[in-house]
Amino acid sequence: MPKETFLKLPHEKKEKIFRESIKEFGEQGYEKGNIAKIAKEAGIAKGSLYQYFQDKKGLYLYCVKESYSISMRYASSKIKNIEEVNIIDLFYDGFKDTWLFLKEEQDLYIFLLTLTYENKHNIKDEALTYILEQGRTFMRNLIDRNKEKGYIKSDISTESILVFIEGISARMKESMRDFAEESHKNAYDMKFEDYEKFIKEITYLVKRALT
Repeated sequence: MPKETFLKLPHEKKEKIFRESIKEFGEQGYEKGNIAKIAKEAGIAKGSLYQYFQDKKGLYLYCVKESYSISMRYASSKIKNIEEVNIIDLFYDGFKDTWLFLKEEQDLYIFLLTLTYENKHNIKDEALTYILEQGRTFMRNLIDRNKEKGYIKSDISTESILVFIEGISARMKESMRDFAEESHKNAYDMKFEDYEKFIKEITYLVKRALT
């Protein structure tokens, strides 16, 4: 994780290091990601990165956590009242809003996609576990509130609903990626409309299962 020297940097400099890091790790993956290139593109000496982070792993995990935070801040800005939000509506709207956000944040999207699908490396599990656990805490709370509001069935355990939603979401993302490859496009070159019918159909099935 970042050292105190990094935290004291001006926001613009921290942002530049972060952006160049996710671009390099997104394009090359963790193992092949080049610290010297990141430093050069960020306009700093390679040695300076080791004044800001203990090692490559520390920089990478910082990028994972910062990327997740940016994504969640965006998602939170779209939810006017978390106490009232219906998880079924969020299932569809969340995919749509996240898709539009990631289209604007292509480097961040590619970084997270590479983390998910690149070959296993020595900190992949740690990075994915962080993202999953943060997301699970949010979803557990949301599921419980929806059960209390009567939006979804209350006789199904929160953990079972969480597993169901996670499984559906993961498979949807795989299908969307596969569809992009079949269309000979990168996933971020696709339009939301290309997936809209598919997402609406899955949302309908989720609604039938949970309500």
